[in-house]
Amino acid sequence: LSTGIRGDYYQTKANDLVNGKLRYSQNLTFTNKKRDAFPGGYFSAKYHLNRRLTFFGGIGHSNRNPTLVERYLQASNGFYGNPDLKETKNTELDLGFQNKTEKTNLKVKTFYSSLDDYIYQQAYPQTWTNINARVYGVVINSMVSIRPNFFLEGDLSYQRGRKDSQPE
Repeated sequence: LSTGIRGDYYQTKANDLVNGKLRYSQNLTFTNKKRDAFPGGYFSAKYHLNRRLTFFGGIGHSNRNPTLVERYLQASNGFYGNPDLKETKNTELDLGFQNKTEKTNLKVKTFYSSLDDYIYQQAYPQTWTNINARVYGVVINSMVSIRPNFFLEGDLSYQRGRKDSQPE
């Protein structure tokens, strides 16, 4: 069993002001500074069926704060940041197995992520907004020992996403 927790705190402020306002973002809001604080953590477990085969699973929650560009970019009247963006909240479930021998290692992991307030770049005006989305998929990693200290490794992954909400 394994677990972990963390906390994040961000404080940002834009300096590209005209008369105390962000030049182009004022189309959305008059906000020019933000404070963000949020927790994260995970819990995971491994079960060794035998010397070769291990099953694993876990659940975790993390956050991604908007970048300074996503919040405060002031490029033009049609391309600007959104200071009111919320952080993306990701809750993810992972399940998989690993089969190890002396010469091979095969690991297969499936995942499902629920993304609340996903930061999404919209077309016009070109800015960023929050939507809800889901992403799921599978990752396969394989390694074969060709000779001592020489390995051939390959990865294959597939993921699929879905927007649960659309930009306003």
